[in-house]
Amino acid sequence: MPIRVLRQLALALVVVCGFGASPAPAQSPRAAAPPVVREYSGQYLWGFEQSQFSACGVPSDDRPWWVTLSDRALAQRDSALAALKMKPSFPVFVRWRGVAGDRGRVGHLGGHTRYFTAYELLELRPSRPDDCKGVAL
Repeated sequence: MPIRVLRQLALALVVVCGFGASPAPAQSPRAAAPPVVREYSGQYLWGFEQSQFSACGVPSDDRPWWVTLSDRALAQRDSALAALKMKPSFPVFVRWRGVAGDRGRVGHLGGHTRYFTAYELLELRPSRPDDCKGVAL
């Protein structure tokens, strides 16, 4: 087969198969919805290898949540505890603003149902038995 015919076949292959063509523009993924900051209340307990929150109004199989605190929320928590003269080994009632993540096995040894990031502490006080009465999410 003459060289000229081979070149024409190669060119036809490039045109038909798209070799050498610029790639198709990438499809932009759908933008993820921004996290929703909401107000939550419930029991909070922390200490050595422990940082958990049981939110009022959530099913019992969706508790506890593993808590991380923003610098602001951490400073607010520590200030409130200093004023109450409480030790971190006792659960307290909190009301705060934050973001609850998706369900899964998370936190220390996977013993929690979701991550919770607290951004602002609104209230911290000793727990009472009726703290969650009438609270729904």
